[in-house]
Amino acid sequence: MDNEVFNIAKGSGLRNLCIYAAKFLESRHKLEKAVLLYDKGGNSKKAMSIAMQHNMTDIMSQIGKELTENIKENDIENSTKFFEGHG
Repeated sequence: MDNEVFNIAKGSGLRNLCIYAAKFLESRHKLEKAVLLYDKGGNSKKAMSIAMQHNMTDIMSQIGKELTENIKENDIENSTKFFEGHG
């Protein structure tokens, strides 16, 4: 069921559905899928927060590549500190 929820939300292109599905998957401890959907739904801050808490460096790199000019300076500083501690 988790895979179906993920695939439907990811393929829908609907931000609200992605966020709703991400919350559902997060509650079921499917964090990698939740992070990807939070990002696709437009909540990169939440996606990065979960990824940092759970040392998901590969996903963080993927999200980092997708971030646009909307990123806040504080988020960059937090990401830099994280990678400096894990490099």
